[in-house]
Amino acid sequence: MRRFKWIEWNIAKLVAHNLSPAEVEAAFERVFSLEARRDGSYEMFAVIPSG
Repeated sequence: MRRFKWIEWNIAKLVAHNLSPAEVEAAFERVFSLEARRDGSYEMFAVIPSG
C-alpha cells in the first residue's frame, strides 16, 4: 500500500484540479498512462472512483 505525504504544495495542486486526497490515492490503483516529461516530472492519467 502506498503512503502519501500530503504537503501544502500537493494539496494546493489537488484543489486546482478539483480533486480530493482520497481520489488521488485511489487513482494510483487505476493508472492507464504514466509518462516521463523532459523536466524530470511525470504526467499520469488514471481513473478515479467518481469517474
